[in-house]
Amino acid sequence: MVGILYLENSLTSGVFTSDRLLITTFLCVQAAISLENARLYQLEKERFQALELKANILSFRAEIDSSLIRSTGLTEMLQTCTQIIVKHLDAAFARIWTVNPAENMLELQASAGLYTHIDGAHSRVPIGKFNTNSLKASYR
Repeated sequence: MVGILYLENSLTSGVFTSDRLLITTFLCVQAAISLENARLYQLEKERFQALELKANILSFRAEIDSSLIRSTGLTEMLQTCTQIIVKHLDAAFARIWTVNPAENMLELQASAGLYTHIDGAHSRVPIGKFNTNSLKASYR
């Protein structure tokens, strides 16, 4: 059941005539059809959005995979990946660090978006120095 239509006797004649009942029934049927169409439209819209999301994910993955295959070196590969991340996720910036286990350091290898330099204050970070909250605060 979608809803209820409540009617009382007519103000002028006191009762509903068969014509008025027929018109009311027709209007109720049209309202039910409209509501069902709206429900079906919403379902199709949600399905389309899910397909669009899957397509975006596949496109993102294809670009990342392609960059991993085409790149000539680690630096180029990581830089391309950060650019793809910024593009597909609409991110302000993306950075990738690698671990230097000998020095227990994270070393910035690639940066794209608003910050493209890799030689700044965060180019070498001791492992464990920052948690995500302190990193967010340092970029403000």
